[in-house]
Amino acid sequence: DVYFLQNRGLDVLATSISDETLSEANKLGYIKKFKAINAEKIAENDGSFDFVFCKEAYHHCPRPPVAFYEMLRVSKMGVILIEPQESGLRLLDFFKKIIKRHLRKDSSFYFETSGNYIFRINIKEITKMMMALNLRCFVYNGFNDFFFQAFSFKSSKRFGRAKIMTLVGIAVQNLLCRLNLLDYGLAVVIIFKNDVNEELLSKLSRKGYTI
Repeated sequence: DVYFLQNRGLDVLATSISDETLSEANKLGYIKKFKAINAEKIAENDGSFDFVFCKEAYHHCPRPPVAFYEMLRVSKMGVILIEPQESGLRLLDFFKKIIKRHLRKDSSFYFETSGNYIFRINIKEITKMMMALNLRCFVYNGFNDFFFQAFSFKSSKRFGRAKIMTLVGIAVQNLLCRLNLLDYGLAVVIIFKNDVNEELLSKLSRKGYTI
């Protein structure tokens, strides 16, 4: 993600709990700046960054709300989360859990094989944490992915069986979500610290975001 953003002219600091893989990426020329940071205790001044972008890392934190407030503290404009979403009580959510367990051989829907608890984001909880700080605006958009271990080493560019099955898996989930039979598995959440202009909100709305 840092490589993607850098190539679009943004000044980005790559962070993780350890800098082992980040330093290797830096040596290979993929990222320019990096730092080992604990999201629950970020050693940076208030408002050090325009935005904090957290992709599928928040749910690994043992105290995610602490990390949430820390990310808000060091950002000037807001925080962007892309995370697994807590599913509701749609008709097919229960069956989705069974299918995922069968495909991935997961022993639990709530814990990863490493023993790490999966702290999925909940839009109502995000709302309450924002209201506690008198923050006024956030947007979110649900989406689905599809992961099958046997396909994980296949090329995403080649139009083979793995890519077809992955696209079909996502398409079926999307259809069921639109029919309100299933909840989206993940969500993009953008929390704004300041007032947002109507033009930006209009663009986000056209992209499918709920304001």
